[in-house]
Amino acid sequence: MFVALGLVLTWRVVLTPRAAFAEASCNFAGTTLTINLSQSGDFVTIGRSGASFNVTGTGLPPTDCGGATVDNVKTVSVTGAGGPQTATIDLSDGTFTGALGEIRFNVD
Repeated sequence: MFVALGLVLTWRVVLTPRAAFAEASCNFAGTTLTINLSQSGDFVTIGRSGASFNVTGTGLPPTDCGGATVDNVKTVSVTGAGGPQTATIDLSDGTFTGALGEIRFNVD
């Protein structure tokens, strides 16, 4: 006696939305350029466009963050939240030295 065994395979696909990233933000006050990354996966690139800073990142179009230049910034402070985040310092358009001397980068 043969017994036929039927096997039914069911595929279940669960689609989860991609994690939303918060926007990177920046501002310039005094002689400090402050950049904030608020969520895991955020990124920022800090470069130059002439004497002006050129900052881009997660949800942040290219900006000078309110007038930051190599001649009026002494410190760039990048602060992140928990999880992996990326800060890139792009020297392809020049170094970060100006009228106030060499610019210090603090990345936390």
